[in-house]
Amino acid sequence: MNEVSVSKGERGVAATRDDACSLVPPVDIFEHEGGLAVVADLPGVDRNGVSVGVDNDLLTIKGTVSYEPKGELIHREWDLASCYFRQFRLSERIDQEKIGAEMRDGVLTVRLPESEQAKPKRIEVKTS
Repeated sequence: MNEVSVSKGERGVAATRDDACSLVPPVDIFEHEGGLAVVADLPGVDRNGVSVGVDNDLLTIKGTVSYEPKGELIHREWDLASCYFRQFRLSERIDQEKIGAEMRDGVLTVRLPESEQAKPKRIEVKTS
């Protein structure tokens, strides 16, 4: 898979939707040992056209479509929109410094690891 960079924004500045981004990509969210994974379907978007950022506890996924049909257009009944946009509010259980993303065949996977403080801990019971 191709790694995708995850940018960290300044606190208090929320990412805003670009009016050109009209598509909301479908996602699946999986829980696994150690955190969550968000899998987004972004057809027509390559690794260089996707951005993932975290700002003010808000995960933002944005993808720009790079589709160039071959040949001369003689009739059109559909047009691929140019941009995908999706946001998710993150809980304090997510370690935002360790978020990672990968892109493969138009599918983006964002790994959201659970923070050490949020993981269950075993407390030893002592006898006196």
